[in-house]
Amino acid sequence: VFGCRGCWRGWDGFTANRTGVVVLPGAIASAVPMAVLGRFGSGFAARPLTVMGCVGFLWCMWKLSNLTLNSGADDLFWPLIARGVSLGLIFIPLTSASMAELKPSEIAQGTGLFNLLPQLCGSLGIPVVATLLARFTSASKARRPDHVTAAGADPLDRLTADPPPA
Repeated sequence: VFGCRGCWRGWDGFTANRTGVVVLPGAIASAVPMAVLGRFGSGFAARPLTVMGCVGFLWCMWKLSNLTLNSGADDLFWPLIARGVSLGLIFIPLTSASMAELKPSEIAQGTGLFNLLPQLCGSLGIPVVATLLARFTSASKARRPDHVTAAGADPLDRLTADPPPA
């Protein structure tokens, strides 16, 4: 979704302000479960909340995978709301469960390790994804002349068509 912000400005003429308005409900939606679970989190089991968050996040990613060049702000609203709620349901119970068994003297080290893991995974994951993207893009460009010809269907029609139902 973060990469889409620049694309939206090019595809649909979104201004920076409109792009911010589109993603704002998702940010608010993540704040609500975080605030509720932060206040009343000890009354909930971490595993069911984390599983619910993961399922909601998977649904969100599935909905976002169906975006086309014709997608607009309305197509993003509920998936971004679900993403915000889902991330709130994942991170607060996960943080609470990881810190629950630590002694007060170990909290600083535990928090440091807990924050190190996402940073480390992001530092490794971004280059891997960028490498795969570059490799698949060049492979796709190499195969393109076989599938796009002057006698074939209009390529723009195929790109802007709605995806087939799943």
